[in-house]
Amino acid sequence: MRTTSVKPLLVFTLITVFGTAAVLAPPNSKKVKGTINGTIVFTPPNVTSGIYTITVECEGTLPHLGRCRAVWEGNASLDAGLVATPLAGTGWRIEAADGSTMHGAIQWHPQNGSVPGVYTVTGPFQLVAGTGRFEDATGSGTISGTVNVLTGKASIQLDAELQ
Repeated sequence: MRTTSVKPLLVFTLITVFGTAAVLAPPNSKKVKGTINGTIVFTPPNVTSGIYTITVECEGTLPHLGRCRAVWEGNASLDAGLVATPLAGTGWRIEAADGSTMHGAIQWHPQNGSVPGVYTVTGPFQLVAGTGRFEDATGSGTISGTVNVLTGKASIQLDAELQ
């Protein structure tokens, strides 16, 4: 009768279990949460009722991204009371100081404030592609912020998980 030592079998089992867990574990996620400020530009520039192309550009420093520039581009219909209805947009992109970029889709929802022309915007966004150090990045998050179409000022808060 042949006897087998339990010790090597136990070591093999532990290596297999922990090795598999390490391979199957999700990548380390990075929390990106912060506020960046900038401008909102409407085309055409006269703010009355109609359909507008909107560009919001903000700059600032965000955790894990460093100094960066964020751009959101979309379209909206404004009625005579300056109530905004979002239309299809082209999405968002962020460029880091080293030239790395990421971009994706966004669903934004404007809410009229107590002052005409000042809106609170919220919505989820997805990271769909990137370049440079963001080449294999994935993730999602939400934006919230305030845009003032009369002064051209914008302040956007990002809250995202990136892998």
